[in-house]
Amino acid sequence: MLKRSLIGLLFLILSCKDNYKDNLIFISENFPVEFFQIADCDFLDTNTFLNLNMVAKSKTQKIIFSSAFQGLESTSTFYYDSLLNSNLATLFENLCVGDSVFFKLKMENFYSGFFQEDTTLHAKSDIDSLHINLKVISSNDVISQNQFENQLTKRAKDREQYAIQKIKNEWENKFLNLFYFENLFAVKVAQYSDEQVEKPDSLNQFIALSYTITDLNDRLIYESSPNSLEYYDKSLNNQLLEGFRILVNEFTKGDSIVAIMPSEMAFGRRGSFTNKIPPFCPLKVNLKIVQK
Repeated sequence: MLKRSLIGLLFLILSCKDNYKDNLIFISENFPVEFFQIADCDFLDTNTFLNLNMVAKSKTQKIIFSSAFQGLESTSTFYYDSLLNSNLATLFENLCVGDSVFFKLKMENFYSGFFQEDTTLHAKSDIDSLHINLKVISSNDVISQNQFENQLTKRAKDREQYAIQKIKNEWENKFLNLFYFENLFAVKVAQYSDEQVEKPDSLNQFIALSYTITDLNDRLIYESSPNSLEYYDKSLNNQLLEGFRILVNEFTKGDSIVAIMPSEMAFGRRGSFTNKIPPFCPLKVNLKIVQK
């Protein structure tokens, strides 16, 4: 392809001609980018929003970042000019809508390049470089981007409602005495006596819980330590997510509960970047109330 051939020759002023080999471009000596799908297009416009589908994994295939888990409908959006002003500028100057690429990148360069964040906030001693797969979905001006995000939001809300209703129908045929609170529903699966409940070393103003959070596909999101309880001060507002507060208020000490929690009672339209929870993501919670 003429465009890629010219890019390969001119990619870096100081680069030599063998920096371009078939579908492989070397941005620098240790930064090869492999093109799996090459789109034929003009350069992207500045002052636009770039929508990407991206996953970054460690050498052991542990997911460090994923648009599926940290983006709206598997889409991660970046302001194009910010990418052009980052350490990834050479890459994004030469990408088109429809391009799919694979490359390796140091973790510090990944977070500083895409998110302008200090890598020490995400430091992991066993991770040095990341393996990144990236596809350019679209490039939009402000008006088009608003329309695009509205479409994604509607799709995400519809997907959440469908998933919740499907499990609700299954549970209503399987369990008796379901507890309902708006779109939250739960069932008590066990009840422990005071002798069976772990005695927390705490004061009465604390709620003591043990719990696991997954998405509705049973992907583990968070699990409290099996060796210690988690404590929440009753006098402080917003320590617990709304869904957890509802469950703690409804059920009693010693109860073990399984609940489906809608996103509006959890992480809502923003999701949680740190916990890899996308926007409008309902949660499945296994909760044991040890003290309330």
